[in-house]
Amino acid sequence: MGMNISKGQKADLTKNNAGLRSVLVGMGWQANSAIDLDTAAFLLGAGGKVAGDADFVFYGNARHASGAVEHIAAPAGGDKQQVRVDLAAVPASVEKIAVTATIYDADAHRQNFSQVAGAYIRVLDAASGAELLRYDLGQGFSVETAIVVGELYRYKGEWKFSAVGAGFSGGLEALCKNFGVEVGEGQGAAPPAPPVAPRPAGFPISPADASSPVLPADFQRRTMLVPSPGAERISTPAPASATRRSIESAIPRRPGWAVAA
Repeated sequence: MGMNISKGQKADLTKNNAGLRSVLVGMGWQANSAIDLDTAAFLLGAGGKVAGDADFVFYGNARHASGAVEHIAAPAGGDKQQVRVDLAAVPASVEKIAVTATIYDADAHRQNFSQVAGAYIRVLDAASGAELLRYDLGQGFSVETAIVVGELYRYKGEWKFSAVGAGFSGGLEALCKNFGVEVGEGQGAAPPAPPVAPRPAGFPISPADASSPVLPADFQRRTMLVPSPGAERISTPAPASATRRSIESAIPRRPGWAVAA
């Protein structure tokens, strides 16, 4: 059993675990069939911003181009969702990885994180499965529909974890804006992509699908992603980016995705 930390606390990962290369960041919560949670990871550079859309790893863009961060299926009976991070492979330009949770279609269902019980995040050694640390979020939320749960970050050549627990009331849209992607409304969204065959319920997403990110349906209907004003964009814009094309396309949310059982 690893150490338990509280909101605002930080803990060493690699410094106290010689040879640690890859970790699993798992999230869980008490089962509630009425609330559908999604987790995601944002790879952030200087100033806490993403360099491009591909640095947003979630159920529709399950694997980062570097291979360092991957959204994977959690084992039965354990965490609800997991993110695998190969610490040694994270690009040098990435200073931290923010792990987040959002309630799908929260506004339509009038839901928020005050209704989510038993939420936690934990970090495990991917090689041995040993739990290194755990952060229980508690019940200190009210109107929030999205949370930055924790962050993996570099410090003097070592990796650490910070228990953040910062909430947003704007769901996925608020998170995207916070991390450097402005969500514009009604600004000439790209035409819908060709129909995509439904994926069988659950995971996994294969590496071949990793270039086809799909945002939740309510997010797609109302918005499109455009560069944040004044922000330096490192990635090449569409049409070269398959990631951007498919985010802007109105592809329905994949059926059967990670509903809390």
